Amino acid sequence: MFFICFSFFGNNNPTVMAFVALPLLLGNISFGQGITHLIYFWFADTYGNDFLDIEKRFGADYGRAEVVEDKDDFSEEFGDF
Repeated sequence: MFFICFSFFGNNNPTVMAFVALPLLLGNISFGQGITHLIYFWFADTYGNDFLDIEKRFGADYGRAEVVEDKDDFSEEFGDF
């Protein structure tokens, strides 16, 4: 987006673009950051997990066998395979 605006405004007068380039670049960076925050917080709200939280440990149960407490409930739910 920055390069499109830069090429659009920079063709007429490069001196004006020298003063417009930095605010335009910083504005595009903050717009992208805002969109990224909106998407991330939407995912965190939808799934109920903050995946960037350093205190949480995801996947701690990987490789462990599941314990089935009641075998009758298992056969009722899944039937005979």
